[in-house]
Amino acid sequence: MSTTSRHVELRGPSDAPAIVLLPSLGTQAALWDLVATVLEERWRLVLIEHPGHRPGAGPTPVAASVEAYGREVLEVLDALGIERAHVVGVSIGGAIALALARDHPERIRRLGVVGAPRRFGSAEAWHERAAAVRANGTASLVDGLLERWVPTGWSDANPSERDQVADWVRACDDEAYARHCEALAKFLFAPDRTVETPTLLVTGRDDPVAPPAAVLDLAASFAAATVVVLGRSRHLPCLSEPRALATLLDDHLSGRLDD
Repeated sequence: MSTTSRHVELRGPSDAPAIVLLPSLGTQAALWDLVATVLEERWRLVLIEHPGHRPGAGPTPVAASVEAYGREVLEVLDALGIERAHVVGVSIGGAIALALARDHPERIRRLGVVGAPRRFGSAEAWHERAAAVRANGTASLVDGLLERWVPTGWSDANPSERDQVADWVRACDDEAYARHCEALAKFLFAPDRTVETPTLLVTGRDDPVAPPAAVLDLAASFAAATVVVLGRSRHLPCLSEPRALATLLDDHLSGRLDD
């Protein structure tokens, strides 16, 4: 289904508690497939893609900030009649989850943030990437993104999955991708008060975007945050350690990690 400018997929029992799953920049809802197969048995999954990421969709309106993306996620929940939900995001999806917990805590039950720091590098680097995509297209990013996203050897061991990930990147509308880059250039998670939402922060041991030290720093903004470092992952453990990530999320969202 399509709600606002986003492609939305629903999985799992319709009467179960809802989990919003937000992918990384340059990927699709299918990034969560191996995690979703574990969670969908007893959770209602709402998988929301970023604007301009669906093949053949062409350019779509893209918001100017991560916070505005968060408001669009709430519009999806409103259209589905969901008042409160758990929210889980990876990379830019994690940034959106953070913004929602800071700005709209009344809508969020629990939070899962994967591969997201307070700030995603320098603004200059994001503007450079936006310019490169406008000049050369998203296909020019594939090799560099895979190097950051998955550990050495993953692509050789998973050639069909590697090709699928590359296809996701190539399918993005260039202008939409560039505008997402510009939104990340402005993003900074620095709440003026402690965030009370129970939160799980996950990163890969070798994540160059959200290294463990940056995630530990992020945890200081929460009243109750659990930090987990996955030892065989880089930036996208949804690909390299999906079952471990699914188990962590299931335990956190059900409250078992609180024990």
